[in-house]
Amino acid sequence: LYKEYCICDLTRYKSGSIGLRWRASNEVIDGKGQFICGNKYCNISRLLISWEVDFNYVERSVSKNVLVKLRLCEDCSVKLNYKKLQRRSKDNDFIVPNIDK
Repeated sequence: LYKEYCICDLTRYKSGSIGLRWRASNEVIDGKGQFICGNKYCNISRLLISWEVDFNYVERSVSKNVLVKLRLCEDCSVKLNYKKLQRRSKDNDFIVPNIDK
């Protein structure tokens, strides 16, 4: 496992549930999560945005908390911040972009 960049699963982004995991060796070789979008189901490799996210996990019965890098395309970045954008839109007239495909 390579613990600098991580892979995320954004399939439940509307409920605020985002899954994170470390990259496997084949993903490191392919550049997934660093040079290719870090969303598990996205393979866009241009215009990536870097994020630092809080990753909580359990290793050998010890709870750990680290900041990890996450590189996402524009659509996946909106999904990552969907709940925050939604709250902001309720406060004022900000419109959450439509990203359903």
